[in-house]
Amino acid sequence: MARNWIFSVRPENWDTVRSRQIFAVDRESTKEKIRPSDRLLLYVSGGSYSFGGIFEVRSPWHEVKKPQFPDEENQGRVLYRFAVEIKPEAIGVADVRQIKGALSFIEDKQHWSTYFQRNPGNHGKPISDEDYNLILQELQRNPQEWSIETAIPIDSKAWLSFSGRTETATTVAVTEPPAKRHEHPEIINLLMTIGEVFGFKPQREPSINDIRPQNKVFASKEKELDVGWDLGIGAWVPVEVQVHGKVSDLMYRLNLVHQWSHRMIVVAEGRDYEEVREASKTFPFQDKIVLVKPDEVFKASDSLEGLRDLRRKIFQ
Repeated sequence: MARNWIFSVRPENWDTVRSRQIFAVDRESTKEKIRPSDRLLLYVSGGSYSFGGIFEVRSPWHEVKKPQFPDEENQGRVLYRFAVEIKPEAIGVADVRQIKGALSFIEDKQHWSTYFQRNPGNHGKPISDEDYNLILQELQRNPQEWSIETAIPIDSKAWLSFSGRTETATTVAVTEPPAKRHEHPEIINLLMTIGEVFGFKPQREPSINDIRPQNKVFASKEKELDVGWDLGIGAWVPVEVQVHGKVSDLMYRLNLVHQWSHRMIVVAEGRDYEEVREASKTFPFQDKIVLVKPDEVFKASDSLEGLRDLRRKIFQ
């Protein structure tokens, strides 16, 4: 009997999965669970909040010898050693936020994102045929294909207010370069507004315990982050601006919240940028950290293109 498995796919790999009809995993223990004729319900990570399609496994697993996905090509090495051929049953958009109430495998509706934090999802267990059919129907009801450009919409009116422009403007003319603005308070203010433009609920100086669930309260000395974007799905994007202070303290704070963070942004430049980049390699949440330079934050406030570039960098 075919079983139904949830897997998360990085957004930059989605086009390869869909167009080449291949899927791959990194662990042998994972591939041993999946058999031909099983169905893969693929959830696109990176801020889509949605399933992008359902695929049937059509071949046995085989070991991969060279990179075949964009993130592998970027790193110049194989990340997913075992691959299978797949056949699409349905392609579309099934927003989990809209259907989570009806999905029986999501028991904790507030912290539903925890069911997608590992592969296979649902804590390594298949889901019921009832849940499979519900997701299938939602994909068929919304047959438009998922794309990174539409995954995290920008609130254009909020951006116009943010940037000081009007709706009638069709081009952006810059007569002289902006002054160099790397003051900590100004960067914080911009990050608060950027979070709002992205459609999140920004919070200034959230405590560690604002992000951690109530049953995981950190009882030691209260610690704060610079900014937090509440995604409204039991997950956050904490943001730290590394201008003063020790990088070791920064990494300690991020370590306390990484389990409940979708991404973790660090704004830094120069020596701090390089130190954070090197330090992150020693932590299990390395892939969640997004390093951003102050100029990228200011460009996001100066042009819609800069805002889109920042969104792609954070959520791709």
